[in-house]
Amino acid sequence: MSNLSQFFGPNAGYVLELYERYQRDHASVDASTRALFEKATPEDLPEVTHAPSATVRVETVVGAARLGRLTREYGHLAARIDPLGSDPPGDPELEFATHGLTEEDLRGLPPSVVGGPLVGRTSDALEAIRALQALYCGSIGYDFDQIQKPEERVWLRDAVETQQFTKPLGSGEDRELLYRLTMVETFERFLHRSFPTQKWFSIEGLDLLVPMMYEVILNAADAGTREVVIGIAHRGRLNVLAHILGLSYEAVLGGFLHDAERRNGTAASDAQTDGWTGDVTYHLGATRRLAHSGGTTVMPITLVSNPSHLEFVDPVVEGRARAAQETRSNPGPPGQDERASLPLLIHGDAAFPGQGIVAETLNLSRLSGYRTGGTIHIIANNQLGFTTDEADARSTLYASDLAKGFEIPIVHVNADDAEACIAASCLAHAYRERFQKDFLIDLVGYRRYGHNESDEPAYTQPLMYERIAQHPSARERWAKTLIERGTLNSDEAAAMVEQVQERLRAAYQQAIPADEGPSPSQSPDFNDETIEALVPPTTLRELNETLLARPEGFNVNPKLDRALQRRRPAIEKGTIDWGHAESLAFASILADGVPIRFTGQDTERGTFSQRHLALHDAKSGERYCPLQALPQADASFAVHNSPLSENAALGFEYGYSSHAPGTLVLWEAQYGDFANSAQVIIDQFIVSGEAKWRQRCGLVLLLPHGYEGQGPEHSSARLERYLQLAADGNLRVAYPTTAGQYYHLLRRHAALLRVDPRPLVVMTPKSLLRSPRAAASLPDLSDVTFQPVINDRQAQDRGADVHRVIVCSGKIYMDLVASPRHAEARETAIIRIEELSPFPVDQLARVLMGYPLMSSVIWVQEEPRNAGAWPFAEPLLRELLSDGMPLAYVGRPPRASPAEGSVDQHNAEQARIVESALTGEPDLYPQSNLEGVKHVG
Repeated sequence: MSNLSQFFGPNAGYVLELYERYQRDHASVDASTRALFEKATPEDLPEVTHAPSATVRVETVVGAARLGRLTREYGHLAARIDPLGSDPPGDPELEFATHGLTEEDLRGLPPSVVGGPLVGRTSDALEAIRALQALYCGSIGYDFDQIQKPEERVWLRDAVETQQFTKPLGSGEDRELLYRLTMVETFERFLHRSFPTQKWFSIEGLDLLVPMMYEVILNAADAGTREVVIGIAHRGRLNVLAHILGLSYEAVLGGFLHDAERRNGTAASDAQTDGWTGDVTYHLGATRRLAHSGGTTVMPITLVSNPSHLEFVDPVVEGRARAAQETRSNPGPPGQDERASLPLLIHGDAAFPGQGIVAETLNLSRLSGYRTGGTIHIIANNQLGFTTDEADARSTLYASDLAKGFEIPIVHVNADDAEACIAASCLAHAYRERFQKDFLIDLVGYRRYGHNESDEPAYTQPLMYERIAQHPSARERWAKTLIERGTLNSDEAAAMVEQVQERLRAAYQQAIPADEGPSPSQSPDFNDETIEALVPPTTLRELNETLLARPEGFNVNPKLDRALQRRRPAIEKGTIDWGHAESLAFASILADGVPIRFTGQDTERGTFSQRHLALHDAKSGERYCPLQALPQADASFAVHNSPLSENAALGFEYGYSSHAPGTLVLWEAQYGDFANSAQVIIDQFIVSGEAKWRQRCGLVLLLPHGYEGQGPEHSSARLERYLQLAADGNLRVAYPTTAGQYYHLLRRHAALLRVDPRPLVVMTPKSLLRSPRAAASLPDLSDVTFQPVINDRQAQDRGADVHRVIVCSGKIYMDLVASPRHAEARETAIIRIEELSPFPVDQLARVLMGYPLMSSVIWVQEEPRNAGAWPFAEPLLRELLSDGMPLAYVGRPPRASPAEGSVDQHNAEQARIVESALTGEPDLYPQSNLEGVKHVG
């Protein structure tokens, strides 16, 4: 097509703009366009006429079209989004003069040059540009230029320019909004007057956040969403609890009153039982069931408990939302309905760009194992982080700019403009419903007080707080607007305030004391050692055959297929390795009706190529998961490789496990020490969530651990850290030595999910994955259950001859029994502790009683003395042993780094440990002159 004159309207403007760009630089347009322009003459170019006799210059049309496009793309740079009145950054590209335009030029052009939905309601290009400026440069800044998909860009542009979501609130809606703002503001001011010495992190300055959240939730309910999961840090949390979750004023105020009683020494009791510590009020979560649509729809709303680590709740919310979307009662992969739940995350303006877990969580949003059909994000933007100004807090213009890298639409909105805030909420939810993707609202406001209520912000931000002191609240501004519109009068606005104040005064008198702890457990009696049901050999054989079956025509990699097919004879030969035992455990658990979700880094195959839960056709690449095709299964199975993230990935699984308590949820680190990157999730959620928030979870952490000469970063899973965190029965920590023990550990944990869910941390092997010494026989799986302590089967037959008792845990046992010295050490018994927490005191005592002539007990480990299980086990062993029984340590000396970087040094150190344990003189720690084991009831 050499004649371009057939283009009209905005298309003509676009063609002319491309031609102007081509004239400046031929390479600036694509090859096909360049070929057209090379053949074109000036007569071929389109003309744009507004009236039959008025032909305009090409440059004017190009300038008008460009100005319209740039206003859409960068109008947010001129938007008045700061309620404190600072000037927007602006952009010369938004000025008429930059494009060589005058108002008269634009009056001479049709609105079609600007294009879009505005064409039908404007008479010329000037009117169309002014309309665009009003939309894109007002109280809302639309930041959509990062969206790559044309369908989404067109939908967003049409939503803005048709003003579908920015219509004025109708009669009744405007008064309801005022009442909600009145509740938000009056609640905060009542707390200020009643509890002047306490802190709760007021929402004032971002009051419209609560109505915005409420609007999103109502829209979600109308759309058929069955659950909303909310994450928020401490600022505004109490207001959200009261006015979104419906926590009564009596309950909120009771928390403050009880804290005051405790400080004054008048509380009835500060004693805590059963490990319950509780948490400060502004960290607590709650669940409410929202009745909507005349009471016919009941939708749970969950506010997730969150420590002071701000954004670390983000992946927890996503995991909970995913669990709420999935059905797990049928075999195969779980079913997912992404509209079944809505994650709603409230971020801080300093934390959103500042904390890396935000980027990790955003990266999960479109991954098959983690996606939740779109999250609505709202940045509660104070324009200040504690005392840190924006210039010192981030390297970007907006607090929200991180989201651009994930192609998330962003709306910046002035927190003083009530109708704009509600419109932004409606747009966010509509986009999420339409495209099942994330949407972000940057709610730009201010913080009326300091970081907390006792803080003085004028020390560090004097000018900002001089303006804030004179600035009317969102409630006052909206009340004034409604009075000016004639919707209500000032007496009615004042009456709303008095009504809420009266409710608060009455609630203060009837305040409910804070709960002192959980009610006594009503769990049925059970025994960890007997709760696991045995699986008959015939069933295990059937499961094994099913796991080795393949769809017709499915081509497994020949090398891999040979390795997997060896599992058929292995079940009879007694050479069931770790990955084989794990598959049988999973299959039998699914047959018991327990769903499984398994994720982690390279988990489908396994870091050490030991697992292969998902197979890939060597010719087509098709994926096949035998556990998802298991005919004996009575529940779903999901396995996903995670992104290269620990923080968000583990937080997601904690949230999933908490929300789906009957599901066996496992997360595996590529190497055990990689979990270091998720220490906040471990410390603040997994191990302490029940003590702080009554939040139970049965999450399993699989952490490869063992000293094999791979250096400081691939040896230790930091076993000592988990043992240090173990208290009040909050955590199970195991270090199994055989495939059979691992099989039973998984089956026992799946059974315990029904009666006593607790997190389980497992030190898993590397070299032992295929070791014959760690292999299991069929009777090892079918005839016994998990053993927290394993006696020395050879030594126990000659118990009266044993003088030296070695106690150890994990891989070091295999090094000891593999040593030639072991066969010579007939006076030595080696006892394995397979479960370290809870420490098996009774079981170990019974084993030690079988060695009446023991003269010393030696703890052996390959970890340094300040690491591993020794710091945890030593006091427990001393308590167990009679006074005077020597207790010795053999292992590495205290180290700052967990392992040697040299293989030769590693080998020498391992040899020294084994030699010293079996034949040498270990470091002894005698107590007194008595012997034996204390009586254990």
